[in-house]
Amino acid sequence: MQSEKAQKLMRLGITPGARVKVIRFAPFHGPVQIEVRGTFLAVRLADAARIQLDLKEYK
Repeated sequence: MQSEKAQKLMRLGITPGARVKVIRFAPFHGPVQIEVRGTFLAVRLADAARIQLDLKEYK
């Protein structure tokens, strides 16, 4: 069973296969701004660390 935090990230559109783009990091360990499926989100740094990425170069 997935944790509540993992389920919340999935409800926000961060699902397997979704393309996630890091826009900026806030100073002092603040939130990370990301873009997922055309939507900009601010995610706590601890929650962003839970996102598993398969890094590929997109053109």
